[in-house]
Amino acid sequence: MPAMSPPTIGVQLYTVRDACRDDFLGTLGAVSEMGYPAVEGFWSLFGLQPAVVRRTLDSLGLVMPSAHVDLETLEQRLDRAVEFWGELGCRTLVCPWVNEETRAGDGAWERLADRLDRIGERLQAHGLSFAYHNHDFELASGEDRLAAMLDRCAADHLGLELDVFWVAHAGLEPAAYLRAKGPRVRLVHLKDGRHQPLAFTPLGEGEIDLAPVIAAAQDAGVGALYVEQDDCEGDPFEALRCSAMTLCGMGLLC
Repeated sequence: MPAMSPPTIGVQLYTVRDACRDDFLGTLGAVSEMGYPAVEGFWSLFGLQPAVVRRTLDSLGLVMPSAHVDLETLEQRLDRAVEFWGELGCRTLVCPWVNEETRAGDGAWERLADRLDRIGERLQAHGLSFAYHNHDFELASGEDRLAAMLDRCAADHLGLELDVFWVAHAGLEPAAYLRAKGPRVRLVHLKDGRHQPLAFTPLGEGEIDLAPVIAAAQDAGVGALYVEQDDCEGDPFEALRCSAMTLCGMGLLC
């Protein structure tokens, strides 16, 4: 069996969302200078045209394999989203969140799964893949709604972008969960922090054991590992630098 390509290492730009709003192109340059070869988009380029951002990505040697796109856009303006993010090189679109109303009531998760399956089918027709990004509520109260959604959806219509911190915050072991879901995990968010009280940290400074997660991701053929820190106590760029140093020490960026 041929060896799998190692996953791309990148940054989910939500980590530096305020800087993106103020100077999107400069933020890309700062991320590139830290040694990250990829970024993951999130719902806005803050008024910039995709062609402008693509030229900057190319000049910096950065790639954008995937992007977060809200559920409403995916359902109502999917063709435009495909064109918009495709111009940036994205091959996977990710549903990043569903609001409480969408997931409330009997049969809500079954209805959501059916909606996601239809989106994934349409994206497949465009030659793109689709994934769902989890938080902890999909795994709350001992119920695995992620697994239920995957079982209900066609394998080529929906995969997972697994956020390892939120899996752990729900009381599960992230590496074991990743291995159990195997090839359905398309992307991974590497996120660290503390559970009580809830706080996010640079990689290696919290309670997540990253090494087995990364090994499981490599074995599963995950396409990209993205560093994401939802909130930073100080400078988010410094947090990303600290995470880069941790990944470098693990042989992933150096």
